[in-house]
Amino acid sequence: MYTQKERARWLEKLPAGATRLRAEWLHTQLDHTRSLRRQARKELLKESRKQQVRTRLREIPGFGPLRVARLIAWIQTPHRFRTRRQFGS
Repeated sequence: MYTQKERARWLEKLPAGATRLRAEWLHTQLDHTRSLRRQARKELLKESRKQQVRTRLREIPGFGPLRVARLIAWIQTPHRFRTRRQFGS
C-alpha cells in the first residue's frame, strides 16, 4: 500500500470522490514527509560530525551514527552535568 505500484492498486478499489481524493492527499503527504525525514537525517549527521565527542560515543555498544547524533542534539552541552554519574543517569 505504501509503494507506488501497490498504492495505485489500492486507490482503484476506492470509489471516486472525496474518499479517493483524501487518500491521494495522504499519500502525497507521506511522500513529502519521507523526503523531509531523509533531509533532516542528513543534516543531523552532518552537524554531529563537527563534534569531537562523537568518536567516543560511537565506542558504546549499540550506538551507531544516528543514535550518537540524536544524543548529541538532545544533550546540547555536557557542561550542565556536574559529574559523570549525573550524565550517565
